[in-house]
Amino acid sequence: MKHVELLAPAGTMEALIAAVQNGADAVYLAGKAYGARAFAGNFSDEEMIEAINYCHHYQVKVYVTMNTIIYPEEIDSAFEYALFLHKHKVDALIIQDFGLLEVLHNRLPNLELHASTQMHAHNINCIKLLKEAGISRVVVARETPIELIKEMTKLGVEIEMFVFGALCVSYSGQCYMSINQGNRSGNRGGCAQPCRLQYQLIKDGTPLDTKDDYLLSPRDLNTLEHVQELIKLGVSSFKIEGRMKRPEYVALITSEYRKAIDQKNYKPDILGLKKIFNRGFTDGHLYHKRGDELMNAHRPNHMGIRLGTVVAYRNKQVFIKLSETLHQQDGFRILDKKDYGFVANRIYKDGKLVNQAHKDDVVAFDSDNYINKGSQVILTSDVMQLKQLRTTFENKQRYQPIQAIVTGVIGQPLHLTLLHPNAEVSCHSEEIIQQAQKQPISLEKIEQQLTKTQDTPFVIDDIQYYVDDSMFISLKTINQLRRDAIDQLIQTLDAPIEPLVLPYTYESIKLNNKNELRLHIHTEEQYETVKDLKYPLYTSNVDLLTKYPHLGYMTLRVNESNITHSCDSIYTRELGQLYVNHPDKHGDIYFNITNAYALYFLYKHHCVSACLSPELSLHQIEHIISQYQTIYQSQPVIEQVLYGRQDVMVSKYCAVNTLETKTQQKHCNLCKKHTYQLKGNQTYPLLFDEECYMHILQATPTNHLDELENYVDLGIQQFSIRFTTETKQEVENILRQYGR
Repeated sequence: MKHVELLAPAGTMEALIAAVQNGADAVYLAGKAYGARAFAGNFSDEEMIEAINYCHHYQVKVYVTMNTIIYPEEIDSAFEYALFLHKHKVDALIIQDFGLLEVLHNRLPNLELHASTQMHAHNINCIKLLKEAGISRVVVARETPIELIKEMTKLGVEIEMFVFGALCVSYSGQCYMSINQGNRSGNRGGCAQPCRLQYQLIKDGTPLDTKDDYLLSPRDLNTLEHVQELIKLGVSSFKIEGRMKRPEYVALITSEYRKAIDQKNYKPDILGLKKIFNRGFTDGHLYHKRGDELMNAHRPNHMGIRLGTVVAYRNKQVFIKLSETLHQQDGFRILDKKDYGFVANRIYKDGKLVNQAHKDDVVAFDSDNYINKGSQVILTSDVMQLKQLRTTFENKQRYQPIQAIVTGVIGQPLHLTLLHPNAEVSCHSEEIIQQAQKQPISLEKIEQQLTKTQDTPFVIDDIQYYVDDSMFISLKTINQLRRDAIDQLIQTLDAPIEPLVLPYTYESIKLNNKNELRLHIHTEEQYETVKDLKYPLYTSNVDLLTKYPHLGYMTLRVNESNITHSCDSIYTRELGQLYVNHPDKHGDIYFNITNAYALYFLYKHHCVSACLSPELSLHQIEHIISQYQTIYQSQPVIEQVLYGRQDVMVSKYCAVNTLETKTQQKHCNLCKKHTYQLKGNQTYPLLFDEECYMHILQATPTNHLDELENYVDLGIQQFSIRFTTETKQEVENILRQYGR
């Protein structure tokens, strides 16, 4: 069975060191741009070089995330940054943008490319297409079950899976809630985490009485108890989420997975994991968890562990009976009508200040806020745990084994060769070896000097000697030779390379830019309203498609089983459908197309037209068209959506099923009998597809009808109007606005 890689997150240099020192085989990190965690510490160019070199000393691989969508004006600088990383021997780039894939695979053929989970790879055809496109490893969607992952590992491309950390309720790369709510794009690294806010489920216009309000907030993934089973799947890499987390968190989670991988019967430190950070744990979609086993609607933040209960409040002090030991500087939270956070700076016991207290002790803290008796208290930060974890990376505990070859011939310099898995260096002494007059130097003495490497990343664990028995050389010379050889080894490991860089080449693709408006419908009423019009009609509603087979098909957004329907024309809405040849295939809005190279990628995979990202402005669309014309010497065929409610999330989790049923069966069919909405700061309609995936729609439809002539001026001739929840009257009003 092949070795599975342990891949740890590094948002800062300190977190990177914590990962390496606690057993990571590889780390992933980002520079100051193009990374999907814009609010992590991230690395400057100088820090990036330092990080790569540090990891390579320990034979730890470095993957840099360039997993945002790329705008036209950024593509050249993104290429230059990739080239910079390639020169400094980064092991791979993790990318989302199809245009960046097109450029890098074409121009830097020796640079390894990994498909980010934001590429939305969730079925067999996705893996096949990405393999053909030049991807060597695919980070599969967190929602992928283990049965499907096992099949993916047989396709000749490395598979990387998330095993621990935060879950997104929406498929990654397919969430537009953040940019719709606050103009912070998740696909540009600025996710504001709207899934962690409060929402209310509305059924047929009436709010449902739910126990908790955080209806879109998942638990944290934790597979530690399944590690040995997951190894048998044949995946290449276990990925820990957490580039926004503190280094102590990285240290603990990395250490736990290192032990779980290496020790078959390892029992994880669940209490320690809960202390460092948890929203409640789940096996996730890997093990088909649903409802409350997957989600934590109670609270979206760190739950810690239970610390005690409030027993009284008097004289501006809150009294707590402890159920765990408490130390000075610990952090805790009291859960009353609102949360109150404390740092245990002043702990009173029996009226005296103490620096710690134990189970069943009653302790008091100063508080200006009245707190009710019976309120629960949770420990959110354990100072002793954090101190212990810091020792694991502040005090070096990992060394890279290297070999040494010592050659000594009387009358010649002493030669030392060091063998690292990624480099070989040789040095010789200035001093000449002498014939021993009294006592020859022993091999034990040589070994003692050569193995004094504690202040370096290396440990010499194997020495081969080819020396004269009667030779003599000074210990000072051996020490200097060791230092010189290690310095040379580090310089060799750190030395940049000159990558192979090719000019960009492409094959011309002939496109037909015909003038056309397409209508997308979802209900029988909408069909009856538009059926006699001249426009081509499309639907994602399989009941309509079955009843009216002349309709075009809008494929599933999530299609684990590669489901398709026989239609003359389709909209492909996920990567796997790009792999399927179809004579009239249109690329939908969910491919996040934001540059000309990404447009070309869709045309290359037989799309006759393509929609750009819904996040783009008119000016940005103009820039992409101009870029395409310059590079490919032709006019791109772009479809512009003039009106419609796009999905702001598509989720395997169903809020209706979770809150309305007790059995948690998949096909409850409630969505066919009732209308549902989610209400937060806005009210979002819900739609459900044939596979029971939940689609959260925009609260307010996008309407570009008044910009129609501007799009025509740019050379765009293909448009669509998309109906989802609209009534007959609303459909008629929108078509009157179109007026063509």
